[in-house]
Amino acid sequence: MLNTIEKRIGRFFNQKNSHSPLNVEELNNELIHAYRQRETSLDDKECILNFFINSGQNRSAFRLILHDVKNEKYVFWGHLIHLCYASEIKPPEELKESIRKGVFNQNGEQRAAKSTYSSLVNEELGYVRQSIRQKLHEDFQKTKTLLFQKLDFYKNEELYRDEKRLLAEIEFLYPKEHKLKQLKEDFNQRWARELISSKALPQINDPKPLPPSKEEQEFCDYLLQTSKEICSQNPHFSYDFAILFYFMEEHQSALEIIRMGKKDFSSDWFETEILFQLRRYVDCLSYLESLEKKYKDNPETIFATSYFKAQCYWELKQPGLAVQVMKSLLQIKPEYRSADSFMAKWTQGEQVQ
Repeated sequence: MLNTIEKRIGRFFNQKNSHSPLNVEELNNELIHAYRQRETSLDDKECILNFFINSGQNRSAFRLILHDVKNEKYVFWGHLIHLCYASEIKPPEELKESIRKGVFNQNGEQRAAKSTYSSLVNEELGYVRQSIRQKLHEDFQKTKTLLFQKLDFYKNEELYRDEKRLLAEIEFLYPKEHKLKQLKEDFNQRWARELISSKALPQINDPKPLPPSKEEQEFCDYLLQTSKEICSQNPHFSYDFAILFYFMEEHQSALEIIRMGKKDFSSDWFETEILFQLRRYVDCLSYLESLEKKYKDNPETIFATSYFKAQCYWELKQPGLAVQVMKSLLQIKPEYRSADSFMAKWTQGEQVQ
């Protein structure tokens, strides 16, 4: 989860102000001030040092560490080690010994060992680093195995929504996984087929979600802007980002993102479902007309579009037309169980919200 400092840095670089350039010095002063506050957590302080080092501002990072040493505060010895060796400054043995004592006196082995140069200062820190790396690797493999086992379970049980969410999580955690591309292609085809069957069509009796809090909305806006920037350069990511927003129940954002990618079978039917979830029934009907023409050679198209159309008509307060379309569908394809369920409710006067 993002900490306070990471969010602040992210908001700063996500600013879109064409009238004035980003004031990096202002951000630096803000971070330095935050670093020196007593209530600032060690994780936030570590994040500030990482920002200065990764942005090439080694002097600022060194000054903050030196300030901690002089004031006998918690010292990030690992960052000091990194600054020395990254600047091609080989610390003398006296300094190495002081660093070693400082690390172990404040029980800072875990943080100090994060530095790739830690073993050059103290052999024991090198062992700690190896232990951390081994533990991370084991946890990584264990988590990966469990996620793929869960993915197989969702697939076998035809839990498409859970499978879709888990695939997005796996792609985020393991973007270089060689099986990922085939897994996504397989899922997209199965899920697209499911959209035009009775099992995975939208449930129109779901309760309306609660409106997001101010903080949640700010995060969603930031995520949407970042996703748009990525998709403008890599349109093939739009489908995955749209799925992410869909399951966050940010359907308008999902619609904006899905329209940034290429049009294919999966994305077309996904856009139909998003329009329906947005209650844009007239737009949904118009879009279904275009899909009927586009996929006229697919025998399932007429059934899928009819199913969607009937629900749109019902929501538009045209029950006679809705029942007529659904009845025609069931005469041709009686195994559409969801369609049969809707018909039973509609003809009994039990309106579906």
